[in-house]
Amino acid sequence: MTREPLRVAIVGAGPAGCLMAAALVRLARLRRREAQILLLGARSAWGPDRPLVLDDASVAALTALGIPLPSGHRVDGILTAHGRRAANLPTSLHVLPRNRVVGLFRALLHAQGVGLVDGTASGIAAMPRGGFVVRVDGASYTVDAVVLCCGAGAPVATRIAGHAPPPALRAMGARFALASPLPPAIHRHPQSSGDLWILPERDGASTILVSSDAGARTFGLRLLELGLEHPPLALGAPEQVYGFWVPAGAARPALPCLGNALGGPPGGPSLGAVADQADRLAAALLDDGIEEATQLARTEARSLQRTLRSARRVDRRLRRFPVAVRERALRPPRSGRLPTPAQRALRGEPLGLGSALLAFVLLVWIWLQVVLSRGRAPVVPEARDASRPVYVVDDDPAQAEGICAHMRERGLACRAFPDAMRAVQAARHEPPAALVLDLALPWIDGKEALRALRRSWLAETPVLVTSALPVGQSVVREGLAQGWLEKPIDLEELDRRIDAFLGRGARRPPDDARATGEPISWG
Repeated sequence: MTREPLRVAIVGAGPAGCLMAAALVRLARLRRREAQILLLGARSAWGPDRPLVLDDASVAALTALGIPLPSGHRVDGILTAHGRRAANLPTSLHVLPRNRVVGLFRALLHAQGVGLVDGTASGIAAMPRGGFVVRVDGASYTVDAVVLCCGAGAPVATRIAGHAPPPALRAMGARFALASPLPPAIHRHPQSSGDLWILPERDGASTILVSSDAGARTFGLRLLELGLEHPPLALGAPEQVYGFWVPAGAARPALPCLGNALGGPPGGPSLGAVADQADRLAAALLDDGIEEATQLARTEARSLQRTLRSARRVDRRLRRFPVAVRERALRPPRSGRLPTPAQRALRGEPLGLGSALLAFVLLVWIWLQVVLSRGRAPVVPEARDASRPVYVVDDDPAQAEGICAHMRERGLACRAFPDAMRAVQAARHEPPAALVLDLALPWIDGKEALRALRRSWLAETPVLVTSALPVGQSVVREGLAQGWLEKPIDLEELDRRIDAFLGRGARRPPDDARATGEPISWG
């Protein structure tokens, strides 16, 4: 007796959804059973082509399916703010363009008979006699089973009775064009406000901030802090910025779930594990029906929940101390020495009571050392190297270039920047003699930028802030800047302030020298 075709709707057309469709096609052929598969979108658009990070096993899993993978960028592991953690991280990774990989995957599935529907799945309803109706942009599809492979918190997942999608964190991403390539490693900088990742690509770099408060200003401030703490990673201002969500917990499935609909990430180094999970779900659907496949998804969710709880305990232990304390505590031990109890505790290893107490004492001691070593910001010297340029940071190009033109007339080198991130990037190669900083900047708050500046290797740079608001007085009182000018700027007062910073007399060059552009000697 011939069995009826199994009609399956897969909601979510990303990497996880494509893997689920491929698993159903392959296993249906092995069982000599017909399967009619619809691959539906969970959102109206894919969004920017953000990076997809894969380990060797995941690349092998995709290659075995016959996908002609695009050329990516190979990296040799992950570097963190605590040094290299190679024990539990892959040593060989590949950064590939996500949308290109998905596009090639979808073309392969289409050739194998999978129906691709680019509309947005807006609702799922169970029918009284079994099966489901899926609504997609006004059209209805009747199917025997539905598999959720959508993103965390996708609209369709929240409308299914009995289904609770995993909680999610906001993520901000950006892409950068770089003149020189980054070192072949992914950089991870964890802080209490979230993790910032820098991923090298073939023609630039991408950054991703995962945080409960991820937004444009938080993102900009973290990028600025990164450039000040690690000058080689000063990336400047991004070309393209986008937002998305990442799962931060396990789901309570009412339907078979895969990938981040369950709570696990659908991409990244775990994509090979998602392929294995897709095989298990596909086998359960074909052999036993949707009830068994749903029970399998619930079992996977419970297992994931235990893993996430353990990971959160380690993460809380790590983030209990400031970043500077963690960095100093987790410096590699000298050759031949075993890791200290503090290092073992921060890495999440189980400790006995005595070792745990010793680790706590060591971390408190390191914390005191860090606090005492900070001290006050260095006093600005009376005279500075006037051959270095003055940086003018203002998002009004006419204002910035006007100030620079005025300073060049006075024989001073000057460079204008529309934001603080580009200024920090340029400072890697040519530190400024002084900084004229507008407090109303794109991406970041000028006051927060000053705080980051005073904690960095540019702490001795004298700063003159400009603002149309009285907030400039407060940054001077707090010691974040050496002076404040109210807009519109009085150029004579600006001259006096800059001359005082550079130890120059308030003299103008001769008119003929300014006209000819010849070098001026100040004697």
